[in-house]
Amino acid sequence: MILEEFASDLVRLNGTWAGASVDISKDAHLAEEGRSNDLNVLKIIPGESDVFRVAIRIPLECAEGYWYPAGLHERPLMPDWKGTDTIGIVSSSPLGCLYDGDGRAMLGYATDWLVKDCQLQFGVSEEEMAFVILIQRKRAVAGEPLQLALADRGDTLSRTVAGLRQWQTKRVGKVGRNLPEAAKAPVYSTWYAYSQAIDASLIEADALVARDIGCRAVFIDDGWQKMANGRWYAGCGDWLPDVGKFPDFRAHVARLKALGMSVVVWVAPLLLGNKSDAFSHMAVYAPHHAPRLRANILDVRFREVRDFFVSSCLRVIEDYDLDGLKIDFLNDATVYVGTPGRGDINDVGEAMQQTLEQLRCSLEERGRADAIIEFRQPYVNTAVAAYANVVRAFDCPTDVVVGRRAIIDTRMTSSAVVHSDPLVWDRSGGAQAAARQILAGYFSVPQISMRLTELPSDQRAVINHVLAHWERTRDIVIHGKLDGGLPSAGYPVVQCVDGAGNGVIGVYSDTIVDLDCSVFRQLTLLNATTKSKLVLRLSGAPAEVIVDVSDMVGARVRIASHRLDQGFWLVDVPPCGIAVLDIRRVDE
Repeated sequence: MILEEFASDLVRLNGTWAGASVDISKDAHLAEEGRSNDLNVLKIIPGESDVFRVAIRIPLECAEGYWYPAGLHERPLMPDWKGTDTIGIVSSSPLGCLYDGDGRAMLGYATDWLVKDCQLQFGVSEEEMAFVILIQRKRAVAGEPLQLALADRGDTLSRTVAGLRQWQTKRVGKVGRNLPEAAKAPVYSTWYAYSQAIDASLIEADALVARDIGCRAVFIDDGWQKMANGRWYAGCGDWLPDVGKFPDFRAHVARLKALGMSVVVWVAPLLLGNKSDAFSHMAVYAPHHAPRLRANILDVRFREVRDFFVSSCLRVIEDYDLDGLKIDFLNDATVYVGTPGRGDINDVGEAMQQTLEQLRCSLEERGRADAIIEFRQPYVNTAVAAYANVVRAFDCPTDVVVGRRAIIDTRMTSSAVVHSDPLVWDRSGGAQAAARQILAGYFSVPQISMRLTELPSDQRAVINHVLAHWERTRDIVIHGKLDGGLPSAGYPVVQCVDGAGNGVIGVYSDTIVDLDCSVFRQLTLLNATTKSKLVLRLSGAPAEVIVDVSDMVGARVRIASHRLDQGFWLVDVPPCGIAVLDIRRVDE
């Protein structure tokens, strides 16, 4: 349908790249083509048309799914009249990958148009039995080049996407924000535990327990600010504490810091409620009302809004001596995409980038370059990495499958540290209810959001045990080479390995796990299934291994030694248990 609808506006370029053909607007032209690592790179120059278009197509063959950053829960092969995505600095990233049944890339693409607003259509052309991606931008500037990268076929989805993201990062030309140690520490979050019903005494009591179980940061979520009741935002805009809940907010923060905790606070500086004092002088810059939020959305295309955004963030950090901010609802800036602009910048994406750049520079000027700035999936655009050092996975309370997928997706698209959505479970569900959640979040920095003073002893033991292993393997998990496995199956086996042969493999479904004994020196094996055995398919050189197995609450089950040769090995690991394998090649 896409190809037929725009056939009269497009002309096909001569040649193919990684098996794909490319059509462009008739008044555009291909200026250059070349290679960058495993990528084919085309430089396309738009013409004078009102809408600039590029269409990429490849034969469907045995494609199984299409991955893209805003896909979140699904990876279907949609028809081309259904697949859509909005590109912008706080929406999604111009990057995607068609893959086959083995999770191998058939068509990986990315562009360097990361900031300004752009539209995508994609899906299966029923007429041509091809997969098609259409990139469109209205009011494209004639002569402003588009760089299009097409990845070579056959590599894994994880590596293909990583290569495309790295190419985009180089095109952005900005270094990421400083990464403080606090950004890599397990978090106690107030959100799912209490929603907005928080106060100083509740948080401080839970923080004592959080410290003992391994958390080193407290994220005070929505509810600290005045008029924060009922999960609505009519009071947002002033960013002052509710003195009924927090009589002295700065002293409260100081008490948490005295426990050894970093403190990060939630803000949503684009929301303007009609009950705030700021509404009287800022409402003129927030014409759009969002009924679902009961608040208006500030339009960042106004200089006054950008200044207000930055000054609000700085004031909150400095007035209460915070370690950072969790900045929410930035994607709501896109409500103004396509509307006439009355500010000094017309494009929403460009204005949003200017806002974030202004915040970054102001933090550095104030000596706060190490402040934690957390953004939330889906605004995981590669250009955002210069402004946030933490990206949190999409909201998915209690959903271990979506949570795991969201973490792996975010890991692939972001160079910032990825945090889990706050982990929450039923206190009456026993130890396994807690273990399933924490193991699902293992390949991120775990955020835990439970009423910790009310936690049963067995669930507390689970947290202690798993977080101790996580702390031991933290650098592997955060900085190691990630392979998510089969995307269409929801990443059933996830692997991270560092350059010294230390690795972590998380097994999330009853499946065969491939293990190359030549790769690993020490391996932490997570049995995040309900089964009591894991099936490993061994390859590589013969090896001797010492296996140390513990159950979900940390009780040692056994220590044993084995010789590993090529073939299958059934490893006894209790459900939600952990096995640590010390591996030594026989020929060493």
